[in-house]
Amino acid sequence: MVINQSQLQSILAQNSIKSDTLELLWNVDSQQIYGLTFAGAEAIKYWQQLRQLVNETEHYPLLLGNRDEVESHLETLKFSNQDSSIYQSLTVAEIITQADTFNVDEWLNNKAKHQREEREILWADDSNSIEMQNTLDPLTQAEIGEWDDLISEQPERYTIPYNILTRLPHPNIVLAMIPTKLSWQVPAFLKFGNWNDCPLPTIHMGLMKYWQQKYGAEVVGITHDVVEMCVNHPPQNREDAFRLAQEQYMYCADIVDQGVETLNNLAAMLLNRKVWYFWWD
Repeated sequence: MVINQSQLQSILAQNSIKSDTLELLWNVDSQQIYGLTFAGAEAIKYWQQLRQLVNETEHYPLLLGNRDEVESHLETLKFSNQDSSIYQSLTVAEIITQADTFNVDEWLNNKAKHQREEREILWADDSNSIEMQNTLDPLTQAEIGEWDDLISEQPERYTIPYNILTRLPHPNIVLAMIPTKLSWQVPAFLKFGNWNDCPLPTIHMGLMKYWQQKYGAEVVGITHDVVEMCVNHPPQNREDAFRLAQEQYMYCADIVDQGVETLNNLAAMLLNRKVWYFWWD
């Protein structure tokens, strides 16, 4: 049974979640994506409450960001509808089917091979040789080194509810209700990805499914260029954290190359931590 807007509003009210802001955000393949608006300071609290109600609402909650971010998602979907390429013409159901058979190991190895080839080109330039020799092979369990001075003591906090410049909560955050119970299927309903180095939706979904099975990771929010996830079973030792850092680097190189700078730094941040952050330039 498809739960309509009125039924969804009733379920929310029965669970003491204010539903007066419930609205239709967009349609995708005849499926309705509804949204709620909350103060940024309360967004994670309401996401957690709605995550507990997924079996009842049959909708997965997703932080989209402020209204500007919602408009960005609408532009992405509009572009997708106008794009005549084979991939962009796929329906949500077809994207999910492709993602369900996604071969994680094959993709990681192909991505690593591509990065090795890029480094070999850079090595040809002597000006890059020192820097590149200090770059670890993305899928080789190389010397991990000492982490004691690398482990971040910063509190774990999601970035989407906050203004990146002022670090204050946004006055309003839109939380979408996606018509699926499965976290990893969410990117299909946004047609998220396939620009610059941001992967195709099927890759987002295939890796999210894999990380959910391995670490209990679930998506919390997706803006136009950021993905944030919660992690129920993060890596507990350095070897596992380092391997995960390698995988995440394949998925989103910008979090290292334009962020924490090394795989060791990323691995240290992943050890025992329950919030994951990804960003594409």
